[in-house]
Amino acid sequence: MDKKSFYITTPIYYPSAKLHIGHAYCTTIADSVARFHRLADEEVFFLTGSDEHGQKIQQKAEEQGITPIEYVNPIVAGFQNLWKLLNISNDDFIRTTEKRHEKVVQEVFRRIYAKGDIYKGAYTGLYCTPCESYWTEHQLDENGCCPDCHRPVQEVSEEAYFFKISKYADRLLKYIEENPDFIQPVSRRNEMINFIKQLNDTEMYNVILVDKAEELEDIVVENDATGLIVNSYNDITKIVSGTSIMSDFGQIDQILNTMSQNQ
Repeated sequence: MDKKSFYITTPIYYPSAKLHIGHAYCTTIADSVARFHRLADEEVFFLTGSDEHGQKIQQKAEEQGITPIEYVNPIVAGFQNLWKLLNISNDDFIRTTEKRHEKVVQEVFRRIYAKGDIYKGAYTGLYCTPCESYWTEHQLDENGCCPDCHRPVQEVSEEAYFFKISKYADRLLKYIEENPDFIQPVSRRNEMINFIKQLNDTEMYNVILVDKAEELEDIVVENDATGLIVNSYNDITKIVSGTSIMSDFGQIDQILNTMSQNQ
């Protein structure tokens, strides 16, 4: 009899500064859950890692007169040493600067683009550099600042790639309705439902921003020297790029074909 599979990941931590107690808290909880499922004789894969792209890291590296990778290397080493000290039982540690991750990101992007679910356009929005997030006016706090860090935002206009998530809105809502435990806690499930219901052709989820490729150590879009994969898309892919399913691009084809057949 095949074992039941269980997958768990921590956030893929952002090494813009040294670790704090919140990182250890989250990772030890994930480790406890992974150990529980192993005791239940399940096939467990426990992932953690570091997200090493972004403007914040670039800016901090420039302040020290070094490259982004030189800036993050000692911080990431601190991550890994702490997990050893705490006896964290992760099966893999994924760095988003690793070639194995970049290969998966580019290949998944290429195949989704070929399906017509990604297109090139332009985007104007209110951007928070510390959080590396875009916000609409109604999302800002009472002072007109970022709702997360409460720092000022700036209007940015850039060429961009967009993912047609609105195309899948009805299917997502149906799945969440039929599987109420799929997103937990309930507050996050309701937040996601409200977000999906607001989707339309002018508010498609921003997948890729275009910046000067020579200024960022980032993942470049194939056949577009100015196209860089930003964190919103990178976040999704890195959570699975360390697993065996993403080392077999034939399995990616099966997933995408299943998506097409269910449309």
